Amino acid sequence: MNRKKRSVPFIFSLLLFVFPYTHCYIYGDESLTIIPFELVDDYIYIKVRINNSSPLTFGFDTGVDGTVINSTTANRLGFKPGEQISVKGASGSVTASLIRNKNLRIGHLKINGAILHEISLENIEGGLGRDIDGLIGGILLRNYPLKIDFDKKVIEIYSFEHFNYDGRGGTVPFRLAGQAMPLVSAELTFKKEEKITGVFGLDTGFAGAVMLNTPFVKKNRIASKIGHHIKLDFTGISGIKSFCYAGRLKRIQLGKYGFRNVPAMLNQANSGALAWNSSNGILGNAILKKFNIIFNYRKWQLVLEPNGFYDNDFRVNCSGIRLSLDKGRTRVLVYDVIENSPAAKAGMKRGDEILSINGRYVKNLDLSHIRGILTGAGRVVKITVKRGNGRRTFTFRLKKLI
Repeated sequence: MNRKKRSVPFIFSLLLFVFPYTHCYIYGDESLTIIPFELVDDYIYIKVRINNSSPLTFGFDTGVDGTVINSTTANRLGFKPGEQISVKGASGSVTASLIRNKNLRIGHLKINGAILHEISLENIEGGLGRDIDGLIGGILLRNYPLKIDFDKKVIEIYSFEHFNYDGRGGTVPFRLAGQAMPLVSAELTFKKEEKITGVFGLDTGFAGAVMLNTPFVKKNRIASKIGHHIKLDFTGISGIKSFCYAGRLKRIQLGKYGFRNVPAMLNQANSGALAWNSSNGILGNAILKKFNIIFNYRKWQLVLEPNGFYDNDFRVNCSGIRLSLDKGRTRVLVYDVIENSPAAKAGMKRGDEILSINGRYVKNLDLSHIRGILTGAGRVVKITVKRGNGRRTFTFRLKKLI
C-alpha cells in the first residue's frame, strides 16, 4: 500500500505545527483542570495519558500546533503509523506519520479524537538530558483559555464560558502564526542605541531568550551591531547541522516591560524555518518565565503578569563546554567546546566524557544540575574526564562568554 506524502510547515522547539483541528470535549466547572509542570533548564514538562496509558512526559510548547508523539513511545504503545507527511524543522525536513483517533487525558481534561504526529525525538533528547514522549501545545491553546503560572509551576485551564480576566497584568497585542503561536511586536536596542522593531513568536519550546531568524539578521546586519559574539553550531530535530552567533542585546522592550543585557542567538541557517520571513524570530522561556501568562485566543487576549523570576539575571554558559547525554542516557559527553573559552584554554575537547565535577561524580547529578554549576561566573571548577583509555583533570575559572 502506497502512503500519500504531503508537506506541512513544522518548527520544533523554535517553531510551529499547522495541522487539522481535533474534536474535543471536556468536563468540569470554572477551572477545568490545574496541571503541575516541571521546569528543567527552562523547558516545561507535563504529564499526558494517551488512551489508557500510564502518565507520559510531554514538552508543553506554544510553537507546536499539532501534537507530537515520539516514535519510541508510539512503538511501545503499539500504535500503527498511517499517512506520512513531510514537515519542516529549524534547518531541514523530517517525515512524520499520522496516528489518528486517540484520546488524551491531561489532568481532568479529556480530549477525544486527537491526531498524533509520530516523529523521532532522538536528536534532541540527548541535549535535553532526558527521554520525552512527545510535544503538545496548540490543541490546548486553540480550545481553552489558559494560564501558565511559573510561580506555582502549574498550567490552569478554563472554559471560555467561565473565564474573565480581572488582574493587573499588561495586555500585549498579538496575531497568530498558524493556529497556535502568538506573534508580538518587540523593540530591540543594540550597543550604539540603535533600535529595530520586529515581530516575534512567543515559544515555550525554546529555552533561550531571543532567537533571530536569518533574513532579519542579514537584512539588518545585526552581527555587526551586537558587539562581542561567539559562534555555535546546533542540530535540530531533522539531524541537519546549522550554526548561529550568540551575543547580547542591550535591551529588549516587550509592551511596557523591558530587559537589559539579553542573550540572543543570530541564525545563519540557509534553509528550514530559521530562514523564513514570516516572522523575525522567537522569544523563549528565559524571558517568558519572568511572567505568569494568560492566553485567551477567543477574546484575542494575551496578558503578562510579572512574577518572582522577573528581576533574575539571565543564565549563560560560563565554561565553554556544551553537554549532552549518550544514547543510553548514562554518560555525560562534551559535544562542543567553544573557541577561546575557559574550557578550551584549559585543554578540554569534543568527545571528552565527564566523570566528575568539583569532586562529585556526575552519575549522581542530572544534566540540568551540571549546567547550573557551569553558569557561575568567577567560580573555579575542577573537571575530570575520560579521554580514550586515560583520564585527565582540568581546573579553570568560569567567566561569561557573551
